[in-house]
Amino acid sequence: MTLDSDGLVVCRITSTSQSIRVVATKNGITNTENIALTGLTLELNDDKSVSSVVVENVNATKDANDDWNVTLPAGTTSISAENIEVVLHAPNATYTINPEGYSELVGGDVKTFTLRVVAQDGTHSNYQISCTIAE
Repeated sequence: MTLDSDGLVVCRITSTSQSIRVVATKNGITNTENIALTGLTLELNDDKSVSSVVVENVNATKDANDDWNVTLPAGTTSISAENIEVVLHAPNATYTINPEGYSELVGGDVKTFTLRVVAQDGTHSNYQISCTIAE
């Protein structure tokens, strides 16, 4: 890339096997440097936060414990973990939801899923997704 007038560049380093090649030209003379990144220590991200949860197309709300609550429409008879959309704050974190789902639901039922978020550094947090069926 060609630097702008401030002469600064920001690089996202994801692996120490990468290198940075710098080519500078002034007055027709070019100088090239390859910078090895093998001496860097990369910190793994520990972010396990959840930005949003949507269950069966209904937005859930976060409570004071960072758990999530949603009221689904009357007549909802099943909830599948496949129909729970979770947006994590860190793009390199992962999550699982258990159990796979609930069926034969009736108005007033409250069913809870466990959302386990694993950060890039391997640490994890568990959150509850409580689903109430409206009567």
